[in-house]
Amino acid sequence: MSAASERQQSRPTTGPPQSADPARGRRHPTHHAIEQRAFLLGLRPGGGDPVANWLRAERELEAELNPAAPRMGAVRRIGERAT
Repeated sequence: MSAASERQQSRPTTGPPQSADPARGRRHPTHHAIEQRAFLLGLRPGGGDPVANWLRAERELEAELNPAAPRMGAVRRIGERAT
């Protein structure tokens, strides 16, 4: 076994692979992670649309990597009261 393959096998996996966006402080899933999740979504009964699976996978992984990030529906206008 080569040294490179030994290093690759010994790496711990602690969640979806990610890339950083230092300007916004957010983490983003890698293309490969989205691809894997979308594939798994397609294996479910009914399978769904590949594009819809991709977008869902991207949303789910973004939420897992950035749990404190506000959701699109959570944004309020200035002066608007919370209900």
